[in-house]
Amino acid sequence: MVGDWKRQAMERLTAVLSGKTAAQESTKVAEAEKRHARIGQLVVERDFWRKRPVDGLERRRRMIEPDHSRLSVVRQCELVSISRSGFHRRPAGETALNLEPMRLIDAQFLRMPWYGSRPMSRHLRREGYEGGRKRIRRLMAKIGLTPIYQRPRTTVLNPEHRLFPCLLRDVVIDPRWTAVAAGWTMSSSSGSGAA
Repeated sequence: MVGDWKRQAMERLTAVLSGKTAAQESTKVAEAEKRHARIGQLVVERDFWRKRPVDGLERRRRMIEPDHSRLSVVRQCELVSISRSGFHRRPAGETALNLEPMRLIDAQFLRMPWYGSRPMSRHLRREGYEGGRKRIRRLMAKIGLTPIYQRPRTTVLNPEHRLFPCLLRDVVIDPRWTAVAAGWTMSSSSGSGAA
């Protein structure tokens, strides 16, 4: 009985071990094929990048080849860092409703380059075009027009103006007082330093 068990175990053991190595060999071959496919994909992507430097959105959009034999449009969009809808969507031009006011804004701006959105909107109202100041400001920005005028220079000191020194510069404030109370007392006093 024990001899039969031992003989059956030996026969089955060799079958189990030989079958296991065949399964291991097939998984190793499958993994190697996957690695080779991934390496081939990376080589194709590397070649895709080599022939194209990346700059702006429009240039990246032109880089994508919809008829590429090995890279899908989705993967090409991922490689150039734009969304797929960003590749397919083309920006719409300006409507005919805005083109005429833009032409008038441009013509008036050539005559009066200091006109901002407020005087420009008044001018367009006189010409018969209704539109708010914000619309005019948006259209001017779209054309790239910035009025020319002197900006306020609030941080530049006038040498003729008298400077008033800080009265609290060298005063040591008693820590028992709050800083607000001590400062108020010093600045409201007659300048003698006493409260």
